[in-house]
Amino acid sequence: HPQLFDTTTVFENLPSDPSGSVGIGDPSTELEITVREDSSATGVMHYPLSLTVVPGEELQLHLSYRPELFSRSAVEQLGVRLRHLLDTVVGSPGTVVGQVDLLTAKERHELVHAWNDTEREIPGSDVTGLFEASAARFPTRPAVLCQGRELSYTELDERSNRLARALVVRGAGPEKLVAVAVPRSADLLVTLLAVLKSGAGYVPLDSDYPEDRLRYMLEDARPALLVTVRETSNAVPRTGVERLLLDAPETVRELADTPAAGLSDAERAGAVAGAHPAYVIYTSGSTGRPKGVVVPRTALLNLLLAVADGVPVTSADRMLAVTTIAFDIAALELFTPLLAGGSLVLADGDMVRDPEALAAEVVRSGVTMMQATPSLWQELVSAVPDGLRNLRALTGGEALPERLATTLAELCEGGVVNLYGPTETTVWSTMAPVDGGPPVIGRPVWNTRAYVLDAALRPVPPGVAGELYISGAGVTRGYAGRPGLTAERFVADPFGAPGGRMYRTGDLVRWNQGGDLEYLSRVDQQMKVLGFRIEPGEIESRLDAHPAVRQAAVLARRDGPGPVRLVAYVVTTSGAEQPEPELLRSHLSATLPDYMVPTAFVPMEALPLTPNGKLDRSALPAPEFNGVPVGREPRNALEEKLCSVFAEVLEVDRVGIDDGFFSLGGDSITSIRLSVRARQAGLEFTSREVFRHSTVAELAHHVRVLGSSSSGSADRASVTPHVALDSGERDSLAAQASEYEAVWPLSPLQSG
Repeated sequence: HPQLFDTTTVFENLPSDPSGSVGIGDPSTELEITVREDSSATGVMHYPLSLTVVPGEELQLHLSYRPELFSRSAVEQLGVRLRHLLDTVVGSPGTVVGQVDLLTAKERHELVHAWNDTEREIPGSDVTGLFEASAARFPTRPAVLCQGRELSYTELDERSNRLARALVVRGAGPEKLVAVAVPRSADLLVTLLAVLKSGAGYVPLDSDYPEDRLRYMLEDARPALLVTVRETSNAVPRTGVERLLLDAPETVRELADTPAAGLSDAERAGAVAGAHPAYVIYTSGSTGRPKGVVVPRTALLNLLLAVADGVPVTSADRMLAVTTIAFDIAALELFTPLLAGGSLVLADGDMVRDPEALAAEVVRSGVTMMQATPSLWQELVSAVPDGLRNLRALTGGEALPERLATTLAELCEGGVVNLYGPTETTVWSTMAPVDGGPPVIGRPVWNTRAYVLDAALRPVPPGVAGELYISGAGVTRGYAGRPGLTAERFVADPFGAPGGRMYRTGDLVRWNQGGDLEYLSRVDQQMKVLGFRIEPGEIESRLDAHPAVRQAAVLARRDGPGPVRLVAYVVTTSGAEQPEPELLRSHLSATLPDYMVPTAFVPMEALPLTPNGKLDRSALPAPEFNGVPVGREPRNALEEKLCSVFAEVLEVDRVGIDDGFFSLGGDSITSIRLSVRARQAGLEFTSREVFRHSTVAELAHHVRVLGSSSSGSADRASVTPHVALDSGERDSLAAQASEYEAVWPLSPLQSG
């Protein structure tokens, strides 16, 4: 229990009363350890756990514990290990204490082998083969539903075959990569399957990412080509990579004339193997740049089959996909239903930011399953609890709070499953049903082994904290183009077959007595926010690049009942003025995705240090969000209503029309809550619009006023979205319009 104490205190000649003790071990030997429960708050029992050693003709050892902190069985087990330690060092006095193995042979077998007995046969080595088998069994059944459009299994199979041939002609094949920047539509599934059928791996690009980040990903991955559409093509920077526009007239004609039958190995650049890449996903990097994880095809297939078996998934299921394809957990929800003959219901970009719209889609499309992070589940529980009744809920990406776990278990009649896993071991590596008690991350999935090890890579006993290492079929190939970093994190597996590797997760966990893993914390500074893995070093290096910043530190904090927030602590360059938070936010937004931009920026004269000269993160102060208006008061009824909604959601007294939503403590999840509350007040906008227009003055131009509100206080007659502009504002908008036109040329109809 490292959270309870970290010191050992030795008293000499402390009196001990052995009455009520229970012995451990063989009473015929000279050494006996006794365990006793004592709930008193005086003397030795001031400590959670105490060992009293009483010298005499026979050495007596008494373990005393506080029952509200420890169970008797856990303390008795500790006594067994203490006895084993003493027996070992007495028998071999030259033994170094740190090298004593505290496990018996039986325990070692249980931890290393019995609890890791997950071997299963994987049918084939590729996702596309099982999808094609589903298409043969259920040709007319809907495979994909999105925005009122439906593709049957036959249509999805044939369209992906045609596109796969077009990709092969352009250089796609085994060990090649194809970048994908396609909106959330049926075309997205067609494209991903086509890439896999061509033998290549895909690199998912989120067109909402900053141009600098997308450029780096393209230059680092070096794909053979980029598949996109005109809607998103302009958002992806030009890097010399060949582009295939799916909706270009010439592409439409080419695909129409291409055979729809399945591809043979002779048509591809070579035979496809399970070790070839299925996709390369980019995660935050501690060096200041994201790193690409190369996921092999067999690893992806193993994940999908393992979850489908453990949940389970059948041909009757419909799974709602809500995750951006740039987040690795998207692979599970996109492909899992297609391998079982079920249906994928693909939520579009606006729907995934609107809990009420998601709940409506669940009912409208007959959704039976959904995967989301705890942050999104919390918003759904708060906004539309009744919409979750018929769902089977999968949650992961962040630690699952016990209160949320209990609520989900009560609401979701289909059951709740908690999933855990890093990107480097292919999304999910362990899983556990949620039954309302304290959530655990469970046991390894198919063909996966989990080891809880100490610093010397030795298994630690149940109940003892150690670092989690994962080996097996899910272990990826490593980081693209980074052999040094790969060698550092992917190490030899001393417990498996020769040549096997295991991934060092950096997560501190422990086995419980029932054989389930419990997550405790990180061993480094890596953070999880909204399910995304974030290395603070990447944000700090970007802040350091600002000319006014001399030093920066970034921390993920939860200072109240709300969500985890990123907070940046900034020390300015000598002689420079403290930059405004909005300027720093704009500086970071040019290179980092929204979820990596801190909510608050705290000015510091100097960063606090430990006596060893390291950053003392525990001494960094909590940010203050006081909501004091710095700009103008509302000018009309619309702005007044928006200010009221802002203040209510942000839990501040007042908001001016020039105050930034994120400067006052807002974040991605809070922006979803803002759009829901605004709709209840008769105003409609998306959370994405909040990111683009973060003040009331800006957002007012983009609000849709509903015909009526739940409160009956807003309608088109009483609230107008039109705001008078002065000449300077009109000139500014005109200049922006000319810039937009240069990037997005008008269509002939728009020009007319």
